[in-house]
Amino acid sequence: MNAKRHSKSSWIDAGYNVLVSDGAAALRAEPMAKQLKTTKGSFYWHFADVPAFHQALVENWRNEALNNIITQLSLSGSPENRLRAFGQQICADTVGPAMRAWGTSNPMAAQAVMQIDKQHLKYISTLLTNLGVGNPAFALACYSTLVGAPTIQSSNTAEQAFTALIDLILALK
Repeated sequence: MNAKRHSKSSWIDAGYNVLVSDGAAALRAEPMAKQLKTTKGSFYWHFADVPAFHQALVENWRNEALNNIITQLSLSGSPENRLRAFGQQICADTVGPAMRAWGTSNPMAAQAVMQIDKQHLKYISTLLTNLGVGNPAFALACYSTLVGAPTIQSSNTAEQAFTALIDLILALK
């Protein structure tokens, strides 16, 4: 095998691709090495073992998600436009739903999802409060639409449902 060198970040990116396409059970060194056309040694150069790889995936996802929230907080524009943009960002995230699914069987992933959910809800609630909507149940309904609708339909449908819900909430205020 003409093995290609891979960085830690390329393994993490590959891990996300596998998590999204094949689920957490496929996050193993040998099959991923074959997929990347490299050796298991490349994997073990960066990670002590598969659990360390899993931990790196979860921590990297959590850090990126937190950074995305910080980026969203720094954006200017009306609260309504920021809320809609945030919904689009959540709908475009393919790793989040896969991480959420993994969290049903992995406590580390579940903890990270819970932390990110808390921050997402806080951000949505803040934007809705800025729009004059103070009931926290509306923030929960909005976020639940974003994370739940893709399990029923596509992320495009989730974005449409989120937009319709925002339109309804704003019309009622």
